[in-house]
Amino acid sequence: MDDKKKYFEQIYNSYHDKIYNFIYFKIYNAQISEDLTSDVFLAAYKNLNRYDSDKSFITTWLYAIACNRLKNYYKSNSRKQEYSIENWTEKWEDTDMANDNMLERQEWRILLLEVLLQLPERNRKIVLMKYYDNMTSKEIGRKLDLSSGNVRIILKRSLELMKKKLKVIDDGGTRNGRTV
Repeated sequence: MDDKKKYFEQIYNSYHDKIYNFIYFKIYNAQISEDLTSDVFLAAYKNLNRYDSDKSFITTWLYAIACNRLKNYYKSNSRKQEYSIENWTEKWEDTDMANDNMLERQEWRILLLEVLLQLPERNRKIVLMKYYDNMTSKEIGRKLDLSSGNVRIILKRSLELMKKKLKVIDDGGTRNGRTV
């Protein structure tokens, strides 16, 4: 087995479950989550030579790929999902979240992913490490060679920036022509 395959195997074994969970908790569908997770790792394998460990952590790179796959999934399936009873009932059964706000929550998830991808790389890393890897500020600081106080400040500023970008205009619940 060559070095690329060994390295990829380590990446896959270390991060498959995290990426799967990240995707699953966005769409609440096990089969589609498996498919998208496979797509993420296929893209990672194909582009492994482009990954630069000096620019980002492997987790950040994988989450960015996952965010892009989710964004594409939402775009290509949004109309189908709105009208497919089977898709919605499967989600409801999986999550016990059957209510009228499912479309609204999905729209917010899309907006959140878009805003997350607009953050500077370091800020995005910190947000992902905090909320998707459930790391403490101290753990993040050790990984990024920052003080835990600095991590908290960057996280606070990042969340404030995201909040500003997600702020809904109070004129009937629309944002950039979208109902939210």
